Amino acid sequence: MVRFGDIIILLTLVRSVFGTKFVIQLANEISLEAVFQHHRFEGPLEVFKIGTGFKAFSGDFDDAILQKLLNDPKVESISIDQRLQTQEYVFQQNAPAHLKKIASSSPTPRQPYLYHSNAGIGVDIYIFDTGIDSKNPNLQQINVMKLIDLTQDIAPAGVDANGHGTAMAGVVASETFGVLKKCNLIDMRIVEKDGTSKLSSLLRALDIAEKHVKTTERPSVFTIPLIMQERNAILNSAIENLNKELAIVVPAGNQNSDACNFSPASCSKNANLLVLGSLNQDDNLAEFTNFGGCVDLFTSGTDVITLSPTDLSQSSLIREVNGTSISCAIGSGVVGYYMSLGFSSLQAIEQTKTAAYNPTSMGIEYKVLQLKP
Repeated sequence: MVRFGDIIILLTLVRSVFGTKFVIQLANEISLEAVFQHHRFEGPLEVFKIGTGFKAFSGDFDDAILQKLLNDPKVESISIDQRLQTQEYVFQQNAPAHLKKIASSSPTPRQPYLYHSNAGIGVDIYIFDTGIDSKNPNLQQINVMKLIDLTQDIAPAGVDANGHGTAMAGVVASETFGVLKKCNLIDMRIVEKDGTSKLSSLLRALDIAEKHVKTTERPSVFTIPLIMQERNAILNSAIENLNKELAIVVPAGNQNSDACNFSPASCSKNANLLVLGSLNQDDNLAEFTNFGGCVDLFTSGTDVITLSPTDLSQSSLIREVNGTSISCAIGSGVVGYYMSLGFSSLQAIEQTKTAAYNPTSMGIEYKVLQLKP
């Protein structure tokens, strides 16, 4: 049985997110005057009378008043004064192939990418990589924040001397190539210019990022496009013990082998973890991708067009990328999409898995990533 004290604690927590305004609906046959005479309210009230039976009022109420209203039999229901959103969808014409693939199981040459206009708002995507070139014009609509730099060659914010991190950011959130268009990108620079990182650096970054999420209290996705050349109990344990309110997306690996032999793809099946493998342009498993029971879904992983850092190329700011890391980043965008629409991390991962479809490749059964906007 839920106690009123428990409800007050819950409403107090919700108040910190939605504000202090509540809407109070009265029971049938109860007049507004009867409630106003019984309770002493401070501040302005807004009154609503709809039809012959609906009566309600709204205002800013402290915990003491809420406690009395919850115990008052004249009150039918209490709600936070929540926000409603417009339901508008955007068609991106001439979308890149990887967006067409998640938009339809049988994309046509003119297949548009359909997405919700609010997709990404309020969601943080943490990218543990070589950095993010926030100067790229295709990322100008995105808020990019550099949280840490644990590399030996510390670089200013907005610099990516390798390009891998910027490529990941491109398919997650860029205006042209991104699954999301309005999320926040959190730059977790832990990978050196040569494309390598240390286990200790990733562990420290996970620790810092998890604490940062607690301060922001925003829906968050950890994108970890890295692979260890063996199964590592310490790394797996660290990821398995991350807060379950986080969504975690990792690559299957590029060894053309069983993903269960590598970390972090071999983590036990956490409900908030998603492992992505790669498909080629013919929708078959890419020749390099890992596979097996530890891989949840497959998506584009060959010749994926994304962003290139401005510091590495003055002639072209786009490039083609191959590998399960880019597939992982596409998957992160899809998970973040659902979280921005109100899904929890567990619900977003489950929705991502449920929306997938099942083709076959040379007798191998697998599931292909799809976005259901």
